[in-house]
Amino acid sequence: DSPTSHELTFWAQMAERIGAHTFVADTFSSLGGLSETELKEMFHSDTSKYLSRIRAAINHVKTIPGVDPTNVALFGSGFGGTGAMYYALETGVSGIAAEDNVKAIANFGGELNKVANATIGM
Repeated sequence: DSPTSHELTFWAQMAERIGAHTFVADTFSSLGGLSETELKEMFHSDTSKYLSRIRAAINHVKTIPGVDPTNVALFGSGFGGTGAMYYALETGVSGIAAEDNVKAIANFGGELNKVANATIGM
């Protein structure tokens, strides 16, 4: 399950205490009225679409005043955790994570079976 707004607020406050900025990106719900299931299947079958949206969010975060663009972390929960794992596997291999200045990647509750099936043969 995705975190509640209370949980997101809690983690944002914890991050703020150590001087970190937080940003929540909705990388998939605004695509043409598709259901959540249809969106997930679309992104699982074409991870490049999902990765382009994740990278767009990372690039946006780096433009926010006060954010150190050379020190970014990616955290995902639920379907976002699946995206974080896709990002870690597919961009880490190609060096894009280093290019994006992503220093840490964390997953909470992502679908490991989907990632394993989508990244076979990388």
